[in-house]
Amino acid sequence: MKKLKTKLVRCKLCSNPFFRDQNSTSEICENCIKLEERRKRTAALKVQQEEMQKDIDRMENQLKITMSQRKKEDIKTKIAEKSFTLSKSIELLVKYEETGDESYIEQYMNLFKLLKKQS
Repeated sequence: MKKLKTKLVRCKLCSNPFFRDQNSTSEICENCIKLEERRKRTAALKVQQEEMQKDIDRMENQLKITMSQRKKEDIKTKIAEKSFTLSKSIELLVKYEETGDESYIEQYMNLFKLLKKQS
């Protein structure tokens, strides 16, 4: 009978048994060695992926801030338009009371229609 030159030993990392040459001193199986090599190769990709995710999160936050600022500006613009229209309509009513001219009432009605559209 031939004497085998391999020995069945347990892997230090995964605890799975594997055949090891008697000349070899490795206590880690080939699968664990390959897995570690793969981890080393993909470590840089993982770091790059995390950086990209941080950039995406930063962009999303900036977009939210920009959108809220735009909404605020839109609301301010609407308030300013309504304020201008209301102050103009009050001026027209005061002018009508002072002069009694019917053209101010027509202008006031036009402003009233504009206010309805703005609301």
